[in-house]
Amino acid sequence: MLSPTSLLATLLGLLQTRLELAATEVEEQAARLLRMAFWAMLGLLSAALGLLLAILWLIVAFWEGHRLLVIGLATGLCVVMAVGSALVVRAGLGSRSGLLSGTIEELQRDRDALGPPP
Repeated sequence: MLSPTSLLATLLGLLQTRLELAATEVEEQAARLLRMAFWAMLGLLSAALGLLLAILWLIVAFWEGHRLLVIGLATGLCVVMAVGSALVVRAGLGSRSGLLSGTIEELQRDRDALGPPP
């Protein structure tokens, strides 16, 4: 049987390991989020610039005959894309992330190993 001191030392060691795992997971998630935000912003900027140039090209190409129609269609396209993007973001915000899932699983294994509570 373990002495109270060694039992306490073992429990503190387990707690320290779990906290280190949690800190590592938080750091990994933060780095991943920062990378994804950078690439998302770069992609959005590139797409917006490309769309703007394409619309400008169409307006110039149809300047003599149907420039108002082209401007109207381009505006409608942009509005539809903005609404679609907003819906995708809203759906993404509703989904649950697995932050600290590894830590939670390890703590559950520790709890199961200790047996049922008295």
